[in-house]
Amino acid sequence: MKVSLLNVGTTTEMKGLFAIFTGTNKSMDFYNNIAGFFYDKCDIYGEKVFIRNYDGKEYSYNQLKDLTKKTEQYLENFNLDYDDKVSVLLPNIPEFIPLLIAVLARGGVAVNLNINLTADEIRARFSDANVSMVITYPDVYEKIKDVIGDLGISRVVLVKSGNEKGVYNFDLLESVVIGNQTASIQYPENKLAFLQYTGGTTGGIKAAEITHQNVIANIAQINEHLKEKLTDRSEVIPLTFPLYHVFSLTFNIFTFLNVGGTSLFYPIPKDISQLINFIKKENITFLVCVNTLYKLLMQSGKLERSDFANLKVAIGGGEHIQFKTKIDWQKLTGVPVYEAYGMTETSAMAIVNPVNDRNNLETIGMPLPRTEIILLNENDEIIREDNIAGEILIKGPQVIKSYWNKPLENAATFYKGYLRSGDIAVRVNEQYYKIIDRKKDMISVSGFKVFPNEIEAVVNNYSGIADCAVVGEKDEQTGESVVLFYVSDTPLDIDDFTMYCRKHLTAFKIPRKIIKTDFIPKSAIGKSMRSQLRKQLVG
Repeated sequence: MKVSLLNVGTTTEMKGLFAIFTGTNKSMDFYNNIAGFFYDKCDIYGEKVFIRNYDGKEYSYNQLKDLTKKTEQYLENFNLDYDDKVSVLLPNIPEFIPLLIAVLARGGVAVNLNINLTADEIRARFSDANVSMVITYPDVYEKIKDVIGDLGISRVVLVKSGNEKGVYNFDLLESVVIGNQTASIQYPENKLAFLQYTGGTTGGIKAAEITHQNVIANIAQINEHLKEKLTDRSEVIPLTFPLYHVFSLTFNIFTFLNVGGTSLFYPIPKDISQLINFIKKENITFLVCVNTLYKLLMQSGKLERSDFANLKVAIGGGEHIQFKTKIDWQKLTGVPVYEAYGMTETSAMAIVNPVNDRNNLETIGMPLPRTEIILLNENDEIIREDNIAGEILIKGPQVIKSYWNKPLENAATFYKGYLRSGDIAVRVNEQYYKIIDRKKDMISVSGFKVFPNEIEAVVNNYSGIADCAVVGEKDEQTGESVVLFYVSDTPLDIDDFTMYCRKHLTAFKIPRKIIKTDFIPKSAIGKSMRSQLRKQLVG
């Protein structure tokens, strides 16, 4: 096994898509790969600050470009072949960007994984993707070195780190070992950029095959949608999602790279105190959060309207943003939440609310440019009327064409060129879409459909409830019954709560079992993990 210490710490087919001009005469359809896009934008924005780290260190576009070029050459030492699968296991640190781009520039395919996965979970993904190279740091390497040995992975790069209480300190400006001159890489239309692991729409682990063109298309679509709010060289956005998630890369990094923006980095996305510090000190202009994070920011009591003087757009995604959250956020900041919708399989976004007075707080918005949405009923018939629930299906240049080595999932997920999302929605006013719930989370009570989101929205408005989640449980009489998990610092008056539910919910929607818990399990991006709650019930 070749283990190398990378001392970063101490020693187009897109013609006619959208003409997004950002300091150059090149439109987005000029690019057919992410690395070329990255290098070109670095040339354009030069000494502009690209990354500002939590410790105050700043890295310009030129500095990131130079380090990425050096890292490209460094990877030559490992004989990285075209389409080799390279797993990047790093937290939200500035080094993530040059290492990732260097892999893509060498023709590799990035398999970005959550560093908090167990060794067995990582083993399953390494094996499925046929990972042949790993880029990580010493702490994670200790966890997975047996996995690496068992799978015969012979190339490992350890990024040297100073690890103190979960904070990772690096110095990007030191040189890395230089290898040979990099080769010229070809990027055909279907060139893979990422194997991105996801639960997808049918459960179980699977990797979405995301191409360079998928990501470039979505950057163009998002920039076209946001163009009235984006200002060249002026945008500042904190990195609130983990970088191993494609949404974070496409939106937080590449969308703002395209306009010379500055990204604010901190290693742990759930560090609320650091995010509050950024909001107070960094004059942020854009913010994207999940529902839980918006609630935590407001519950902190540390933020005032004056802290958001420069904020232009607050986007909600990752999970449904509750109506109350949107109203409370606008009261605090003066800026509405513009809800967005997307999946790993859409490279980031597919449906987004207009970032103007056409924003509809009760919906997830409208399809992005060149994105087609249809709703299908249970018989796979297209629903053409408003306000009738059906599954969202998506088609567009940002949508993947398949999962990695999963023919059965491909057959179940794709329908006449459309991607089945697994989400149930209704169309509103012929153009907006409103999420009802996940298809797999729907509860059937005596044949009646019950959507957890609806119940959770009601419960969250009850005084004293800090967080909640609803799941279904098998019931001999009704097929399934509604179970509520809730978080509260005060005892729940069951009689009063039941009366409240009867006032706001139809009888079959009222929870039959109410369970107090210390916390609602969340995914890395803050989405409630109902599957874990269902397992608790079975246990």
